[in-house]
Amino acid sequence: MSYIVRDKQTLEFNVIKNYPRGDESKPIDGLEENLEIFKIIDVAPLFDINKQRLSIDGYLFTNEAYNEHIKIAKLNYIISDIPPDEIIKKLNNSLGNHLDSNYPFWEQNKHSGKGLRYISTLMQGGTPTQEESSYINSKVIVLADWARRCRDERDKREKNYLENNIFPSFEWEMRPETN
Repeated sequence: MSYIVRDKQTLEFNVIKNYPRGDESKPIDGLEENLEIFKIIDVAPLFDINKQRLSIDGYLFTNEAYNEHIKIAKLNYIISDIPPDEIIKKLNNSLGNHLDSNYPFWEQNKHSGKGLRYISTLMQGGTPTQEESSYINSKVIVLADWARRCRDERDKREKNYLENNIFPSFEWEMRPETN
């Protein structure tokens, strides 16, 4: 816990990390009469982390007693709305994290390579093997379609937020099972 020592006349103060001489149940010997001690209490207000930003704006000195010789100072917070461009950035980051964690780049790269070989075989007049066709249909197409649906949903959420003031959800469709 931290404490504040404040001058009663000038109201100047210093924040100190530890209570002088350790035991806060005992008054400080030799403390000047014009100084008072506050214990800093952090009671953060409720806010929506997706919509609002919480900032510390100093201390609220109270006359509430913490004990016989210490008063309470509360951290004073400001809650402000997050601007629309930051909400859109959060939405993009949320989808990016979802796709990256559920369909990592190495797997996308592997599927792209197999897809290119499949298309190349078809373009050269060949016939892909049953195994290649099955892999493309059960994995590559399924996951590419899922990623596209997620991106389309992100676009809808952005549009609804900007045009209709409907706050977007940061929950995304789960990755489909592939064999």
